[in-house]
Amino acid sequence: MKVNMRRSKGVSLIEVLVALLILGVGVMGFAALQMRAVETTNTTYSRTQAMAVARDVIERINANPSAWPLGYAGGDVWGGNIPQVANPCIRRTVEDDPDCDAAAMAAADVNEIRQITQRMLFGSSVLVQDRCRNQQVACVVVAWEGANPAVCDPDLVSIGEDVNNENQNANCVIVEFWPQQAIIAAVGGGE
Repeated sequence: MKVNMRRSKGVSLIEVLVALLILGVGVMGFAALQMRAVETTNTTYSRTQAMAVARDVIERINANPSAWPLGYAGGDVWGGNIPQVANPCIRRTVEDDPDCDAAAMAAADVNEIRQITQRMLFGSSVLVQDRCRNQQVACVVVAWEGANPAVCDPDLVSIGEDVNNENQNANCVIVEFWPQQAIIAAVGGGE
């Protein structure tokens, strides 16, 4: 009896292997796409947290204009792990009269920002400059994952360009602002 191979029904082993190869390539591509989506989500989360920290710093500076710029923009990088220190400007009891001036409030703000930043962003630090990028505006620089805020310039890399996270400039944000000036009261019938 002669068997005609053209009329054979079923699938050959080579066809099955080719189909598995095509399926495997598709699954690998989907896995790579998912990994990139997770990385982008983490980067977006870090940038959002950094913007929240920068906004908090700006609000504290504007709430305490008498301490600007010496209390905030001294050129020191706010980072690293520090012990929790009680805020001397908080009234804990009705009888308690806190010993608080603008400089003490600024020091307490810096301490709280350092604590908040360390909880929100891994390896983060903050730098406040009274003249940002040689302009008349002030700025808050927030860096994370060990990036140095003193040399941070996010203009050097565009979002999505640094796939392997090799450029530390991609791990920072700069928020520019105009600080409120302290109100100076005119004495003796001035203005």
